[in-house]
Amino acid sequence: MAVAVTLPFAAISVFLMRLVLRSRKWKPAVGAEEMLAERGIATVGLKSGVEGMIRIHGETLARNCNSGCPSWRACASATH
Repeated sequence: MAVAVTLPFAAISVFLMRLVLRSRKWKPAVGAEEMLAERGIATVGLKSGVEGMIRIHGETLARNCNSGCPSWRACASATH
């Protein structure tokens, strides 16, 4: 009797754990982590390595620009 309950429960647990571990490898789809490598538009002129405001996908984020860029021009977003 105990085997009839234990084996299906173990199989379901292993299956669900494999799904969880596989999902941890996925790229984030929302939030600031998803926008780290995206290109955005600087709302003010940015100097290289100085934090400023960049608009990416309609959100305004504080980021460092990889290279200087004038205001309202596209630039690559770096880390925050």
